Amino acid sequence: YANRTETKYESLDDQWNNIVGGGYEGSANYGVAFAAPFNAPCYIKLPDDPVVVPGFYITNSSYAYSSMTCGDSFAKKFEKGDWFKLTITGYNENDEETGTKEFYLSDLRDSKKAYIINDWRYVDLSCLGEVSKIGFELSSSDNGDYGMNAPAYFCFDNFGAKGQEVLPEKNVV
Repeated sequence: YANRTETKYESLDDQWNNIVGGGYEGSANYGVAFAAPFNAPCYIKLPDDPVVVPGFYITNSSYAYSSMTCGDSFAKKFEKGDWFKLTITGYNENDEETGTKEFYLSDLRDSKKAYIINDWRYVDLSCLGEVSKIGFELSSSDNGDYGMNAPAYFCFDNFGAKGQEVLPEKNVV
């Protein structure tokens, strides 16, 4: 978890910052996940019997946001057609998949709706059904010889919250 309020990314010391500058609705803490495809998904194991998890809030890390908007020594600046996607997979107590949800942290495929998330957004997970474990894995349109170039970080808060999923409005030209 992190409690950083700085939104800039200048070095790896800033990898725990998010683009909002704090937790959802100003909370003091939020989570930072590293979900690189080469590491396999990162997981949240639920402590009790299988349950339906309503959802959670998500935003971009400052590192990922900076990379997508400016480029860096590993990744290019995003342009028309690029995307950065989180795939969320639910598992039952037997480790069998219960469902999958895709959520775009950046989507520049349609220039009329192009966005890179820069605020907290609700992700509805009810489509996963009853789960014992949830996996998270990032992917991107920007890939090279060694896999995804974009920094494989996202930030989350209020896991288990209820809310309404609303896609971002266009914020990229």
